[in-house]
Amino acid sequence: MYKIPTKELMQDTTELHKEYLHEDKNKYELLFARYFPNTEYYSIYSIDFCIANWINTICIVVDRYPQVETYFCSCVDLNAYADVLRKDPKIREMTKLCFYIKENISTYNTIDKDLKELNNIREI
Repeated sequence: MYKIPTKELMQDTTELHKEYLHEDKNKYELLFARYFPNTEYYSIYSIDFCIANWINTICIVVDRYPQVETYFCSCVDLNAYADVLRKDPKIREMTKLCFYIKENISTYNTIDKDLKELNNIREI
């Protein structure tokens, strides 16, 4: 499995981020809900999305500790196809989703999770 940081895959994300800033964030909220069914863990994985017939197993991995970082992950070496991927509209959209994630998803804090679970046990 190959994993590459979003920023490394896209190299310069400045232009994409400018576009993202002027777009409706509800779009990315809906994309996040669609692609990330479970957000309770240290690392969270999106469902796979297809960008081309030859690469059909790409997902986004979000590592939430010590800070939120996003990665594209695939069984295909994404570095080898980086030039093609950077131009793909789906990868561009998913990179903007990564901007949304970094702005809106909290870091993983086991203390908060452990306290919540402890309180649930006490209620039983």
